[in-house]
Amino acid sequence: MKSLSRFSLYLKSHLSLVKILLTGKGETTPIFQKGKKEDPGNYRPVSLTSCLARSWSRSSWNLCYRHMENKEVIGDSQYGFTKGKSRLPNLVTFHDDVTALVDKERATGVIYLDLCKVFDTMPHDILVSKLERHGFDGWTTQWIRNWLDGHTQRVAVNGSMSKWKPVTSDDPQGSVLGPVLFNIFVGDMDSGTECTLSKFADDTKLCSVVNTLEGRDAIQMDLDRLDREWIESSPEEKDLEMLVDKKLNMSQQCVLAAQKANRILGCIKRSMSSRSREVILPLCSALMRPHLKYCVQLWGPQHRKDMDLLELVQKRATKMIRGLEHLSYEDRLRELGLFSPEKRRLWGDSSLPVPKEGLQER
Repeated sequence: MKSLSRFSLYLKSHLSLVKILLTGKGETTPIFQKGKKEDPGNYRPVSLTSCLARSWSRSSWNLCYRHMENKEVIGDSQYGFTKGKSRLPNLVTFHDDVTALVDKERATGVIYLDLCKVFDTMPHDILVSKLERHGFDGWTTQWIRNWLDGHTQRVAVNGSMSKWKPVTSDDPQGSVLGPVLFNIFVGDMDSGTECTLSKFADDTKLCSVVNTLEGRDAIQMDLDRLDREWIESSPEEKDLEMLVDKKLNMSQQCVLAAQKANRILGCIKRSMSSRSREVILPLCSALMRPHLKYCVQLWGPQHRKDMDLLELVQKRATKMIRGLEHLSYEDRLRELGLFSPEKRRLWGDSSLPVPKEGLQER
């Protein structure tokens, strides 16, 4: 509570600055995500706020976050917008729970929910009531309410501007405090949930045993409480950009990663006239290799055909470099000081930290 008291004192001592910030305006720019560019639903609105407001929000962020940690507002199931957590621990921990159930020969159901509109439709009144419930004092709560309600914004597209409109029900995307407020808003999703729940920002998934009536009822009740929309069955689904199928086979993910890396490699080959190692090697490391490394500790290939598929990408990349075309693949690696993808995966596996709660015993 000391940190929050200091925050209130900070607000009182900078009251004139607060009033200036609360009358701030921001331009909202639609950022394309995926799908067809003609569909407005495939764009995410990001608010471009003033430098003064961002500096103020950044100085307030640490104090708010520390209070949330002390009050345990953010549950263990949330891996997004939290210190010391990332996508990889989210995927490893959740898939370990799933495989533990599968190893016990239990039919397991996984439901993927994308709360993609929560940022845009978050009612300010509900958020403020949750702030009060979690022990934020009156000054802090009122400041955040005014900060949210005092914003006006307009949409900017290709140089054209809409009219200024007051913001009534969203969490300003692009702001520093936005992710913290979002975690407070969804922090109580865990309460009353009987299934295993895992969140990364607005990507949420549920897991439960479904070969018993009790398990099916539990997952249905949690679904009714969280999302009443119709759920479609799918043989495969993307989990934080990683492709997972119903058999937990990672071969399709290996193919997808190789395809992405090969596309990047093709772009480098077409766009760069130079083939020197000083040009090609940094580009491949910065643009191509991340597709082969992303959460590979989870989906690393187990079959030789998948290993060879990923190795082939690096073979193509090293053969592009001028002066090394005549060398064998092993000699090219030695000349460039590189390891094979398989050795890099082994190093990554050995350096993967085990979650504090440990992994499931088999």
